[in-house]
Amino acid sequence: MKVFKKLWQIMFYSGISKKEYAGIRCEIRKHNHKRFQSFSFVAIVFLSIMVVIAYTNKKLNANYWNYLVPLIILVLMLLADVWFASEHPYVCKAFIYVFISMLAVLAIAIGTFENKEQTAGTFLAFLLVIPLLFVMRPIENVVYITFFDILFIIASGAVKERALFEVDMINAIVFGCISIIISTYMTTVSVENFVMKDALLHLAETDQLTQLPNRTCYERNLQNYPTVCQINLACIYVDINGLHELNEQKGHYAGDIMLQYVADSLKEQFGHLHTYRIGGDEFVVFSVDTDSQTLEEKIKRFEQKLNENSYYASVGYEIQDVDSIDVYRLVKAAEDKMYLAKQKFYGQNTITRCRNLDKALNG
Repeated sequence: MKVFKKLWQIMFYSGISKKEYAGIRCEIRKHNHKRFQSFSFVAIVFLSIMVVIAYTNKKLNANYWNYLVPLIILVLMLLADVWFASEHPYVCKAFIYVFISMLAVLAIAIGTFENKEQTAGTFLAFLLVIPLLFVMRPIENVVYITFFDILFIIASGAVKERALFEVDMINAIVFGCISIIISTYMTTVSVENFVMKDALLHLAETDQLTQLPNRTCYERNLQNYPTVCQINLACIYVDINGLHELNEQKGHYAGDIMLQYVADSLKEQFGHLHTYRIGGDEFVVFSVDTDSQTLEEKIKRFEQKLNENSYYASVGYEIQDVDSIDVYRLVKAAEDKMYLAKQKFYGQNTITRCRNLDKALNG
């Protein structure tokens, strides 16, 4: 049973867990999409050259349509990909399947119908190389290799003499098995690299205390926010009151507990994805397509949650319509309102001195 479970894990998730595979699926799609565009462009250039050669050379004239048909299909797919497929990952994956299938069919045609009097070499080379072009689930490669191996054996048996057919059949089975082993191993290595890259990125862009995205992640994502909303974008700027005093009176452990509590309360109201810890006691939250009443209710619940544990925070927020979003002005406006709230909490003189000191320290 354990062997079957392990085999299932290798075939469907390249040896990692289902959860880990789900975490890197988006990166794998992006990787395959870039490769599809690159390989398609190279194939179009190659096929265009072969079409011209086949058209002008009488000896190769019989291969004209073998090159022209896949050329037309590739051009149409690449145009469709540029227009809309990048926003529809399953369409892009379908294009990849078509691309792989065309290469395999072309290799079968060259190895059988166009070379009836000798054993196939081109198809065997393609059989080893094609599964390595994209990062696919091992089970997908097994199905692909098996299907086109059988198709090649049928085509070879239909057009070649018995002796040549037997050699082709044995070679197809042997190289098919080798291709399955190599592609499974290479896919597993590639997937492990994606997992490692994802883990390093998570470590670099995650605040280890609160497990929220950190300032590095915040700055990387900041300019993308105007593109993710359809109605408006809101920024909530939060600064914890009394963290410094708590650290001095009860130690940094108590301050850490406070930060974790604040982070959990923010996640409870606004979710994890767009909530950032950008400084020692500062948090920034983005809320997409939320009306001001709903936003104020969430902020009120957040503040009540803190007050229940005798914690306090100054909060400022700003909303901009989708047609007039300036994300930097949005954040600055929310920050200014946060400072106004902080003035009310600490008193005008104290906060003025704090801001003057901050300006002096930061030049």
